[in-house]
Amino acid sequence: PCTIRFLDRAGRPGSVVEPRPALLRRVSATENGRFRIEGSGNAVEVAAPNGIEISVSGGKLIRVDEVPYRGTIRFLPEGAGRMDVVNAVNIESYVAGVLGGEMPLGFPTESLRAMAVAIRTYALFRLIERPATRRYDLFASPAKDQNYEGASHENERARRVILDTEGLVLIYNEKVLPAYYHSTCGDRTVGADVGLGEPLIPPLAGGPCGYCGRSPKYR
Repeated sequence: PCTIRFLDRAGRPGSVVEPRPALLRRVSATENGRFRIEGSGNAVEVAAPNGIEISVSGGKLIRVDEVPYRGTIRFLPEGAGRMDVVNAVNIESYVAGVLGGEMPLGFPTESLRAMAVAIRTYALFRLIERPATRRYDLFASPAKDQNYEGASHENERARRVILDTEGLVLIYNEKVLPAYYHSTCGDRTVGADVGLGEPLIPPLAGGPCGYCGRSPKYR
């Protein structure tokens, strides 16, 4: 069974929502600050101006739109009939959720390890730079941040890679790098100052590649 709690203004879980639906099926925003929580055979509507958080015990996964997630799921009101859905997890679970979405898990182990370090570094950089008014750290979309797909791609090999690289990030001049990456560069990368507006520093200066010729996107 799951536990549903109200969030306070600081985003901390507080009192439990009662009565609790028997088997949670759906959460929807009805109007600003109100949620309809539907279970198996019953439903409740609650006023939660700061949102609600759903958790399960025993390390079980929570499914949202058929995608499994670790940690907790938060539903945050975002205007009438709208809400943001946020998965709150520790950074290592987040890295595991991105790894298989950004690189095939059949790739060489060292490639996966390097990818895990880049994912973790980028995530930490974004956490540091996050606007104070935003109620979440990263987007799940690769168009805005990284391709986060919860526990969809987790397997024993992915978990081993995360453990092997746990806590490792890229640092330059005692600062976390914005560790941008992509699948295909066309034989050469350009400096991050060209298209991304980042200061030109040696790790982001660009250079010859020669490794992506087999990519289907290569041209």
